[in-house]
Parts: sequence; C-alpha cells; structure tokens
Amino acid sequence: MMTILVVDDNPPIRQLLVETLADEGYSVAAAANGRDALAYLHAHADAVGLILLDLSMPEMSGWGFLQARRADSELRDIPVLVLSAYPGLAAATIGGGTIGYLKKPWDMAMLSAEVQRLCRTGKPAA
Repeated sequence: MMTILVVDDNPPIRQLLVETLADEGYSVAAAANGRDALAYLHAHADAVGLILLDLSMPEMSGWGFLQARRADSELRDIPVLVLSAYPGLAAATIGGGTIGYLKKPWDMAMLSAEVQRLCRTGKPAA
C-alpha cells in the first residue's frame, strides 16, 4: 500500500488529514514543513504515492519544497496535491509536478474523493 504524505505546519489541520485518511484505509505519514517532508521522502521515497502539500510554512515553504523536489530525480515523479489558501492558484500555475489544487478551507468529502481518484489514477481531473 502506498503512503500519503501530509505536509502542513498547522497541527490541527495536519492531524485532521492524517486521521481522516487513516480512517478511510490509507497509510499516512505527516511532516510539519518542506524540510521535514524532504527528509521523510529521502528515507521512504519508494513508499509514497501522493503528497498533500500546504504552501505557506516555516523553515521550508511548499514553494521551496516543490523546487527541491523538482531538482531531485528520485522525488520529482511523486504526485503533489496542493492544499492552500492562496487565492487564484491552479495546479498549472504552481508547477513543479503539481497535479491538483484545492483551496482552503476545503470540503472534506471533496478532498477524500480527489485523494481516492488520484491514488487510483495518479492524474488530475479534466
């Protein structure tokens, strides 16, 4: 079973995502910022099938994480679903291998459906 890596600096949001996805049967890991996420991925890259990523975080933002991930041949193909409050974003404008974008606050049912679809297909909605 592939693991979903949740990367968000807000502990209640991170915990909600981890618990909800685990309750839905997913294997889930969590990181509080981009630097922690990269460390986790370097140890477990083969096990991660999807990254849920916040953009605004201390130490290393989601933007910095995407740049580092894009430069790393072992990590660049792991799909990323961005969860952020930044207005006017779309996956195409974020770049860095991002396959989707959900604006915070998101609807948990919509997020669950998108995660299920991405874990099944690895492709964004048309």
